[in-house]
Amino acid sequence: MSSLVLKGHTFLHSGLCVPFANLKPEHIVVEDIIHHLSLINRWHGATSIPFSVLEHSLYCADLVASLPEHVSDISHEWRIKRYGLLMLLHDAEEYITGDIPSPLKDASPGIREVAKQVSCVVFKALGVKPANKEEGKVVHRIDMMARLGEAREFLPHSMYVALRMMAKSEGIKTPSPQYIPDVFQPDLELARRTFRVALATALEPEDE
Repeated sequence: MSSLVLKGHTFLHSGLCVPFANLKPEHIVVEDIIHHLSLINRWHGATSIPFSVLEHSLYCADLVASLPEHVSDISHEWRIKRYGLLMLLHDAEEYITGDIPSPLKDASPGIREVAKQVSCVVFKALGVKPANKEEGKVVHRIDMMARLGEAREFLPHSMYVALRMMAKSEGIKTPSPQYIPDVFQPDLELARRTFRVALATALEPEDE
């Protein structure tokens, strides 16, 4: 009987057992997202210290506010808030799928499709409009900047050099060391609180 319950499903911190192929907005619990992302390591565990997907998301959101000059589309406060929200949620699907290396996603289109479906459901549940094509370019740019910063701090130098060469072809540079935020610390509860507050703030409706 247990095999019937588990087939095609995954258990979450809240106790929910949700289906991969038929995830619905009512299955989405923000605390599940926060808890799972805080315990899933980035870079498939290749980092020199524990560094979670949650911390990566916070780093990306921090880069939006700290480095607007690197993103030409950010020129107004509401845009900064919008991109901050997009960066907080850009890897939210990994609370279900885990951190899967991009080459594996490329080799297994089905995995990428599941991730896309989970992401869409998360955005719908939170009432957030997914990134459009132009916003997607900005999200990619900020994500790549964060990857470069993380690689410099936590990955073997050879991996950082390879990633830097890839980013250079897109005109993307590594963030300056002074923009490494305080989220780089092994305090899970602090990271969770920081993300919780940041997400709640980003989801607040604009004053009319």
